[in-house]
Amino acid sequence: IIQSFAINNYPKKDLRRKNEGIVQIIFKLKDDGNIEYIETGPDTTANKSLVKAAIDSVKKSAPFEKIKLLKKSNEFEINIIYKIN
Repeated sequence: IIQSFAINNYPKKDLRRKNEGIVQIIFKLKDDGNIEYIETGPDTTANKSLVKAAIDSVKKSAPFEKIKLLKKSNEFEINIIYKIN
């Protein structure tokens, strides 16, 4: 869901400039599926505007479905890949 939202909202400025990169996102969810915190990880290679777009994509994808997994593990790590084909 997050990757799809991020790709569909690729910043126009970065598309024109052909900016690409990977944003490693680490985020924690509350039991109700809302976001507790979001941060970028050390494997991030994207510029600041792509990082901002990735973080916004996670925020706009919330709240996430409340599932039993959130009671056991609620910290997640994903890579959002911005690549122009």
